[in-house]
Amino acid sequence: MSNQIMALHRVSPRCYDLTGLRTGSVRDQLLRSTLMVNALCAESLIGAGSPLLIFGAGAAGMNAAMLAAARHVDVTVVELTTNVFPSISASWLRRIDPTEYDWPHGHWKTARFPMVGTIPLPQTAAMSGASLASAFTKQWDNFLKTRNGRNGYGTVTLLQGLDARALVESDLSANLFLEVHGNWLPGAAAMQTRQFGARLSCMGYGKEQVSEIPLLGMWQGYVGPEFWTDSDGIDAYQPLPAGVNKIVISGAGDGGMQDLQRASTSLFGRLLYELLEVADSRNPSPTSSILPTDGMLNIMMSAEETARRAFGWAPSRHGVPHTLQKWHDTFKQAIDKMVHGWPLNVATHVAQNLFRPELLDPSSPLQITWLMRDATPGYAYALNRYLSVLLCSLAERLVPGRIEVFPSSTLYSIAPVGHICTSAATCLGKRHAVEIDHGNGMQSKRDADLIIVRHGVIPQRLSKSAPVPEQMTPYDLPH
Repeated sequence: MSNQIMALHRVSPRCYDLTGLRTGSVRDQLLRSTLMVNALCAESLIGAGSPLLIFGAGAAGMNAAMLAAARHVDVTVVELTTNVFPSISASWLRRIDPTEYDWPHGHWKTARFPMVGTIPLPQTAAMSGASLASAFTKQWDNFLKTRNGRNGYGTVTLLQGLDARALVESDLSANLFLEVHGNWLPGAAAMQTRQFGARLSCMGYGKEQVSEIPLLGMWQGYVGPEFWTDSDGIDAYQPLPAGVNKIVISGAGDGGMQDLQRASTSLFGRLLYELLEVADSRNPSPTSSILPTDGMLNIMMSAEETARRAFGWAPSRHGVPHTLQKWHDTFKQAIDKMVHGWPLNVATHVAQNLFRPELLDPSSPLQITWLMRDATPGYAYALNRYLSVLLCSLAERLVPGRIEVFPSSTLYSIAPVGHICTSAATCLGKRHAVEIDHGNGMQSKRDADLIIVRHGVIPQRLSKSAPVPEQMTPYDLPH
């Protein structure tokens, strides 16, 4: 019987794909790449004389490379850019937490994942992407100086500036090696065939979709801030930038949910939940629970488990809409019951601890519009869903109209007013006339001085690799 982790990520003989993981936290990338290398060694696909080819020099790729080398395997890593850890190196704006997505399990607040065994690039604390990349780079540099090709370690060869998609793999299932043909030295004309025991793709998600696709001309050149690299002006513990009063968020996965949290509170995830804990410690009514009770958590986590299993077996995101609806409705019903059951003084107390002051100020023009293409928010981690629904429910009760949520709606047109859209930075705090399509011929208009687009990514494909349905980000683009 084939190893389970290999079966999940196999795309063709001797070719395995970690690109596009649906559960894509850095911690998850490290765990899966570790499991994959251990499995490839256990199945004798790689080892002494059977080298490993890795596409991508990010966290998963470099972790796999160093672990394989520790197992006496020679490794070739192909990276498109001239850097290691290129994606997270650019991000000072986002905090990466190794356990935030394990909420509400007991270890999630420690930022230390309980594990047995060794991972070459462990993430042991929450930090910015750039800080984490710097820590990883130091470990890679130390590996090069002290272990690469020495003391029984295999050799890791890093080829940078080479596009893995230009390499051609031969489907040689009956042979002992995978043959890969291409130009292995950037800028050289000579083509060469190299043999590997296996190929592991860790190329990352692909380019984020923050502009209009297809190019219909309805957004007039608008490009939103990218999740990892572009500042949208929403900084932790800080007021919104001058001129930002009308915010439109389009997209309802983890990114959209985090942006809703940041727009309404300045924080997201664990830091925001800690504010909720502070509010609970100062609860003016000891008979009212501010934090979710054990029974409430059990109800929500049961729905979470059922939905994730359904998605894991579905061929595409369109296969289980009823499961997604039930998943979200279970969270919303439990949270609404709690929030609307609080005495008014408790609800006000929680809002004052969580929300931006201007969201509660009757004289403030701040308004947040949240659009989602489907009838509910999408596939996302439990903590993001919990906090986003809690904020919407609390705003609905205390400041109705300040956070408007439009399901089954799309960002139809964007018209800049008094300026030309050239980049996310040039549009910050500038007025835009936005038209929203609610379906069934219904449309509405909004002014917006900050538009955040979270429409997912355009996945990278390898020329001969079919997408793996289990645990994968959907490969179909939005229409």
